[in-house]
Amino acid sequence: MSANEKKETCYFSHDANAKDDFKIMLLIEELGLEGYGIFWILIETLREQQNYKYPLKLLSVLARKYNTTLVKLEVVVRNYYLFEIEDECFFFSKSLNRRMEVMHKAIEQRKIAGQISAIRRKKKLEEQLKQLQINMSDIDSSQRSLNECLTSAQQIKENKIKVNLNKVKKINSQEDETEKFDKLNQQLLEKQLSKDLEIEKLENLAQANAHTQVIEIEI
Repeated sequence: MSANEKKETCYFSHDANAKDDFKIMLLIEELGLEGYGIFWILIETLREQQNYKYPLKLLSVLARKYNTTLVKLEVVVRNYYLFEIEDECFFFSKSLNRRMEVMHKAIEQRKIAGQISAIRRKKKLEEQLKQLQINMSDIDSSQRSLNECLTSAQQIKENKIKVNLNKVKKINSQEDETEKFDKLNQQLLEKQLSKDLEIEKLENLAQANAHTQVIEIEI
């Protein structure tokens, strides 16, 4: 049992000026403060009962327990209109019953208010979780968009690199072709020079032969 439940089990409200009620004043006048004490013992005993009633037959038990007499207990119960008798079997207090009814209503209202508050807290928590899921979804969407942008940028960069590599290869290929062409021209030029040298040698040889023949004729 929790502290609050224990407190509610033992608690009941009563007026601070209960001693000034005319019935209580008469009780004190005739039985003194002992009678007033007996009254509150009876009220507290009723409060502890499940239905706030107590058997008349057990008054003798209370008398022994609280060191008083059965006669005094019966006088307080029957003579001052402080208690009601039910079928000569039980006695109860209308005032206590009214106060307990008010207390039970207040307890029930607190329970209902607590349940409503719990429902509101649960609803608020669910809304917060839903909003968090939406935010997480937005973050995921933004992350996907960012990843797509990064991927696209990477692809563009890679394409540019490929284009540049192709250009470099093309330039290198053109340079290779130019180099081959230059080598071929060089080879052709060398062949032409070699041929020209051969022709020049032949011409020189022919001239030498012709000169030799002229000399022989003159002689």
